[in-house]
Amino acid sequence: MNNRILPAAAAVALIAVVAAIYAGLWVLAANAAKDAVRTWAEERRTEGYQVWWSEMKTTGFPSEVQLTLTEPQVRFPEADGGGGWAAPAVRITAKPWRPSHLTVTAPGEHVLNFVHDRRVYTTRSQAGEAALTLDVDGAGVEGGALAVRSLRIDGLAPGGPVELASLDAVFEPNPGGRASVYERQEERDTGIWAAFDVTLKDLRLPRDLALPIGDGIDELTLRSIIPHALPDGVDLRGRLRQWSDEGGVVEVERLTLVADPLSLGAVGTVALDSWLQPQAAFTTQLRGFFEALEQLEKKGIIRARDASIAKVVLGAMAKQPPDGGPLALELPLSIQERMLYLGPVALLQLPPLRWGGDAPPGPGEIKPGFDIGPDGKVVPRKPKITAPQ
Repeated sequence: MNNRILPAAAAVALIAVVAAIYAGLWVLAANAAKDAVRTWAEERRTEGYQVWWSEMKTTGFPSEVQLTLTEPQVRFPEADGGGGWAAPAVRITAKPWRPSHLTVTAPGEHVLNFVHDRRVYTTRSQAGEAALTLDVDGAGVEGGALAVRSLRIDGLAPGGPVELASLDAVFEPNPGGRASVYERQEERDTGIWAAFDVTLKDLRLPRDLALPIGDGIDELTLRSIIPHALPDGVDLRGRLRQWSDEGGVVEVERLTLVADPLSLGAVGTVALDSWLQPQAAFTTQLRGFFEALEQLEKKGIIRARDASIAKVVLGAMAKQPPDGGPLALELPLSIQERMLYLGPVALLQLPPLRWGGDAPPGPGEIKPGFDIGPDGKVVPRKPKITAPQ
């Protein structure tokens, strides 16, 4: 009898020891999660933000560590225009055996206040589903993914809400070269800093925010790689300038856009000019461009004369595709000095990206360093516009 009891007692004792060790590790992981959030909040406060919450608690034992912040709020620095963000709760979840892989959810209505072009906005947004997954290490965020379903944002424009059926975005550093226990793969350097993928479906915009064509985007997919890393630092404008000066580009391996009546497929590259504005060169295939030109003309975005010229020039270049669908146009698409060109035709002017600084000059505002006098002679002068340093 004793011979049978002793092994059973030993097994029970062993299980109890393992359970105690696991419980201790879970508590350590929970406390580490709390410390990480407190450290993050203190770092933001030193940058001028105000960060607080009404309660912080950890739950989920034994399968996961779930940290919940109740009524979190963030106030933005006054130097950036002020404003703030608030939500009912934020939940950060991780497995005890994989603490560097985080899932962040924030159910309920989010309120965001911000200032743009001297106008104060108050938006309220809510999603049917929304989750952000992050891979972190000692140096910060290593990669992540965002999945959103049934998003509605009120307050961006008086004409109605912004509605989005789905959005999936993935940022993957060192794509294809990360270590994987499941695939028995060791980490290797691929020579590519990161890959960035986006899939968006059924974006509807109110009239005040409507795109030049249609009232939204039916579908958009993007597959891109970023060979060079963005330099470290706090000043985004300075980081972008250094990245650009060192040859930074975004290589777009696939871009598809469907915005009735237009459909587009493209590959190419995007870089930044001296004003940190996008400059791009794409090889594109377009369908529905005649209908798109008519919409641009009706909305007054392009002049009737320009639309007529574009129809003649682009129509002569269009070809009937093998599948027998609408005429397809294969042309270079480019962006230079905030002007979008399709082949030789200038289509429309793009809004400036300020990056926290002054607005760059618009197309045609950059003048040469001379004038022509009444007598036809060249009169040297100093340029009035110089790129910011």
